[in-house]
Amino acid sequence: MLIQTEKRTTKSMEDKLSLFFNSLTFRINSLGIWSSSISKQASYTSNDIEIVFYTKGGSYTQIEDKKYICSINHLMILKPFGLVTSINEDHDQYEYYYIHFDILPSSNTQHFLDLLTYPSCVIMTNSIIQNIIYAIFEEKRQMKLGYQGIINALLKQLCIEIIRIQGKDFKHIPEFLENHDTSTIVSEAMQRINNHIYDTYSISSLAVEMGISESYLYKSFKSVLDMSPSNYMAKRKMLEAKKLLASGLYTISEIADMLNYSSLYHFSNSFKKVEKCTPRQYQKAMQSPQNKTSFFESNKN
Repeated sequence: MLIQTEKRTTKSMEDKLSLFFNSLTFRINSLGIWSSSISKQASYTSNDIEIVFYTKGGSYTQIEDKKYICSINHLMILKPFGLVTSINEDHDQYEYYYIHFDILPSSNTQHFLDLLTYPSCVIMTNSIIQNIIYAIFEEKRQMKLGYQGIINALLKQLCIEIIRIQGKDFKHIPEFLENHDTSTIVSEAMQRINNHIYDTYSISSLAVEMGISESYLYKSFKSVLDMSPSNYMAKRKMLEAKKLLASGLYTISEIADMLNYSSLYHFSNSFKKVEKCTPRQYQKAMQSPQNKTSFFESNKN
């Protein structure tokens, strides 16, 4: 008996918001619960992004030149270095959960906040947001293996849910998500590679340092330089190898070690693929100026 089946595929839709969030790394600085039975007024600034979720009481809060009422089950997003004046009144008890965090790369902080606080920095939460917040603090309480990774993932999910509430059709998402300037990212990555040319340095380490994913780093390099970051690193190492060979101060084996090639064979083989000659031939040609021109003319093809 033959059974006819039908295979259906759905074309993947470009999700600009996910692409942007995948390029970010979240770094939590502190999280906890604040509670008080004393009426309190305070003015302060925060050095990072802060999310406040009220479970008891509430506050009358002025953020820069705007005033907000934040009550039970309301969530407030506070930008770094902005003046905040909070007045707690008309309640016998106050309690809120707070999360302080940064995002990397820091150059995207303003873009991130523009999305998170549109059209208001205070929202009435839903059950999804409340469950995520409680899950974050339950992970902190239990501190099981891998809890920090789960908390970071939950925080990212929380921010996406906040953005969904702020603007359901996403028509407000600014054009920078479509035409994000990757040249800055590539320039920074190139500089980091150049600074670590003599170190054991991987593309994964580079991505972690910059606070972006490896896939986003790869796409950025392909977009700007039409090559992968690993190809750029290999070319940069090869350029440094040629300088060292031309100096005549080091043996070929020493140069291979200095540039962290896995073996002398690996270095020689890589060099020959690019330069069409062995490191020894290159070094000899560079030390004989009278033969230099004829040597490289014969090795062009």
